[in-house]
Amino acid sequence: MNDDPEVRVRAADYGRAESYLPWNVRPLIHNATVTLHWIGETDRLWYRRTDSQGASFVLVDPAAGTREPAFDHARLAAALSVASGTPYVHTQLPFDEIRFQDEGQTLGFTVDGQGWTCDLADYTCTRSDWTAPAPDELRSPDGKWAAFRRDGNLWLREVASGQERVLTEDAEPYFDYASLAESRLTAVTDRATGKPLPPAAVWSPDSARLLTYRLDQRAVEPLYLLQSVPPGGSYRPVLHSYRYPLPGDAAVATAELLVFDAPTGRRVPLQVESLPVAGHLLEQKPFWWSKDGRRVYTLRADRGGRSVRLSVADAETGTGRTLLEESGATTVFPQHVGMEINTIHELEGGGAFTWFSARSGWGHLYLYDAQTGAVRCQLTSGPWTVRDVVHLDEAGGWLYFTAGGREPARDPYFRHLYRCRLDGTDLSL
Repeated sequence: MNDDPEVRVRAADYGRAESYLPWNVRPLIHNATVTLHWIGETDRLWYRRTDSQGASFVLVDPAAGTREPAFDHARLAAALSVASGTPYVHTQLPFDEIRFQDEGQTLGFTVDGQGWTCDLADYTCTRSDWTAPAPDELRSPDGKWAAFRRDGNLWLREVASGQERVLTEDAEPYFDYASLAESRLTAVTDRATGKPLPPAAVWSPDSARLLTYRLDQRAVEPLYLLQSVPPGGSYRPVLHSYRYPLPGDAAVATAELLVFDAPTGRRVPLQVESLPVAGHLLEQKPFWWSKDGRRVYTLRADRGGRSVRLSVADAETGTGRTLLEESGATTVFPQHVGMEINTIHELEGGGAFTWFSARSGWGHLYLYDAQTGAVRCQLTSGPWTVRDVVHLDEAGGWLYFTAGGREPARDPYFRHLYRCRLDGTDLSL
């Protein structure tokens, strides 16, 4: 402590500085981000907003041009207080998410893991059988199955009965199932805090199969972090070890893709190359299901980023084949850096697919034939770049995407929404 009164730092100064830390500032900022939730297949949506008094739910109907409270917050708080025996106020409702059911006539939500249903006609609240997923499990789209990890193995639980079934039994240290690679940014923090993590897996759209991988980190060299000020008041630093491949290391983590049948537990290894893993594998989503749940697409890039390969595998048999391979003298990838892969979409039940490439010097979209691997047509072209694909309307014959740099005298970093026909014609803003 400096004794000069002009530069002395007092406890009040530390307190004032502490008040600007993120977790102290965050409660003072409202609606910095708003998450929109579409209601089923309708054009309506809801979102939750906060203010100095608490939180409320808003219902928006873009077609009608209306924005109004999603329900009577005061009546629901009163009804829930009576039904649960716990008093609630309308600005401090004990849930963050809602589910519109019965064509909007009832409202579903969860309080402390217990499901509730409220009839919006008379605001009668009753307990439901629905329960919230645990933070370390992954629910199927239909809500019938919950996947989770135990001792490195993958398990499945039937939600209704609670019956559990093991899917794998041969996990080893650093050679286990549906885990996240330790080369991700939060590995040490997650381990030190005991953060529950769901399995790294993707359910098929029909909830019949689970796509995941076996992660091999055995040959990856360790790296270390030194925690100089550990919790508990100890003055001795704590050393944390984790597996992290540095540039030039021979070994990186690899993921062998697998499909499990939910009703039977049948295991199907996919006959595609293992994916190299650096960081959080699911963030960029290098593997995904076809809409009908019959095929799995995988995108594999080499470590230098100068070659990329798109493959497809049959989910029933595991048989796989390469659809397209692209390489170049510099980095090639069918998506802009830092974005999840959304430019590859299948058409014709797997007979064709869209692809993004910067082979012309500008990032554009192409349509490929899945059987021959040949380009059917170039969907976009010119001295501007496509950013991402927003929607594929195969029935209507339209591809919607964002792009930048096409409109004169506009900032090329601004994204504009376009559409074109699936033969590359009728491009319009």
